[in-house]
Amino acid sequence: VKHLYPILFIFSFLSAEIYDVSIPENDTASYNYADFRMWVNDSTDTLRGIYWFMHPNNGDSRNIVTDSAYQALASGQDFALMGAHIFNMHMNTGIGDAVIAAMDSFAVLFRHDELEFVPFFVNGYSWGGQFGYHFTKWIPERVVGFITQKGGYHDTTDAGDAIEVPGLMFV
Repeated sequence: VKHLYPILFIFSFLSAEIYDVSIPENDTASYNYADFRMWVNDSTDTLRGIYWFMHPNNGDSRNIVTDSAYQALASGQDFALMGAHIFNMHMNTGIGDAVIAAMDSFAVLFRHDELEFVPFFVNGYSWGGQFGYHFTKWIPERVVGFITQKGGYHDTTDAGDAIEVPGLMFV
């Protein structure tokens, strides 16, 4: 029986879905590209949030969804796991709207309507950390927390309501 538990644990992560969503620019956007990948454990009835790992500049964090350690972390909190390939961190380019549009698409694909409104936890590395902070400033009511792992300068001008969101900034 004690050998059965690791096998069940492994199979619990095998029963999951992964989808990709790309949101093309529209007439008012200027973010170049917005590609997202999300993993949801099939055993999760109701998602409580989205753990989103953001890449450094010119990076692509979509493959994070296949990392078993991140899957266990997200699944343990009833969170979805998401990575992205995006270029622009400035919300006025429409990239924030693209993120929200992607969540609407994922809600349909995964049959989890709550993806339209559950909060994000953004863990960003370098440029991705700055993106996470900009995203938090833009829509703080959708962010439960953020981490920025970044060297150098952080643009922290006028945090607004983002000051109420728990954050950890490594500089």
